[in-house]
Amino acid sequence: MPGINRLQRYFRHGTFTHLRVFEAVARLGSFTRAGEETHMAQPTVSVHMKKLSETIGSPLVEQVARTGSLQQSMYYI
Repeated sequence: MPGINRLQRYFRHGTFTHLRVFEAVARLGSFTRAGEETHMAQPTVSVHMKKLSETIGSPLVEQVARTGSLQQSMYYI
């Protein structure tokens, strides 16, 4: 199963911080507000989201202007 391999890879290389940032971006809809809530600079939030996206192998958010909205497939995570 490809999904299991991705999860195994994430747990081997990912961190809880990536998931915390992902949750904040998904809930707040903004990289900037997620950064404020997690006490990180906005570029750091972007890096965490990019690394998590690369690990999973699928885009996590669509960036429209300066907001982030979840990709349809990410609502199931």
